[in-house]
Amino acid sequence: MSSREKPACALRYFPRRCRLLEEPYRVPAVESSPEDIAVHRLQLRETIAIVRTSTSDAEWRILWSLAYGKDYCTVAKRARMSISALKSKVCRCRQRLNGIAA
Repeated sequence: MSSREKPACALRYFPRRCRLLEEPYRVPAVESSPEDIAVHRLQLRETIAIVRTSTSDAEWRILWSLAYGKDYCTVAKRARMSISALKSKVCRCRQRLNGIAA
């Protein structure tokens, strides 16, 4: 792969995380109509907006960093907290968001 090409998934070193992030938003393999694709994209944007407005700026930065492949150690250092505190914060945040975005 040349330096100009992007990997198919930005999380190629974290295939499980990538699969978990993509699965709920995956477009079905069956050919969808343009209307179905537009509705799916709109639903995705609305879900992201709900999550964004339901989290603090610090939580959003943490979730965004983890979603794009940063490891917990790096994110914890940036957030100036221990790794276990970060994991607890992320777990509580995800539990709260599951109730909101579901």
